[in-house]
Amino acid sequence: MDGTWIPARKRGTAVCPTIVFLANWQERGMRMKTLSWVVVAIVMIVACVVVYLSGIRQPHLSDVQQLKQVLAEAEAAVESKDLNRAMSLVSPAYRDSYGTTKSILRLEAIRAFRSAAAFDVSLQDARIECKDDEAQVETDVLVDAIENGKRSRVVDAHLKLDFKKEPVRRWVFLKVARWRLISVSGISTAFEEY
Repeated sequence: MDGTWIPARKRGTAVCPTIVFLANWQERGMRMKTLSWVVVAIVMIVACVVVYLSGIRQPHLSDVQQLKQVLAEAEAAVESKDLNRAMSLVSPAYRDSYGTTKSILRLEAIRAFRSAAAFDVSLQDARIECKDDEAQVETDVLVDAIENGKRSRVVDAHLKLDFKKEPVRRWVFLKVARWRLISVSGISTAFEEY
């Protein structure tokens, strides 16, 4: 039935248009439910293919190359004052010789980012040593705070950065190993004056 009311003299009995409409609506609802499951399945298959292909296309980087990439990302995050990006490079298990934890480090970074209009970060002479899922990076770090066109050096130190490869969620369901900072030595609180 197409949902129209047919007079009794043509069909033999009168059919209520509401009943016909509800019957058609229920049938259409079942088709819509099936269609929506098909659409969801297609979207999931496409998402899996995209994730798989993105994993294939990325060249496998050595541990040293990955650490250089993390250091470059840290430089860019501080220069752009992107707190979330900078803190994503720090392990939840971070603890240094001063007893600083990740949450305290986050508060210090907030305070430092508010203290100057911009930062210029330079990592020089980085020496990277990797052993299994742990690494140590020794580098000279220079950080200049820029305020009203004036530069002032806030960090000039030789640092030892300890990294550990930790599982991190990429997208929602894919876990990948990523280098994260677990400790820093060779620096007192850099931004005490701020």
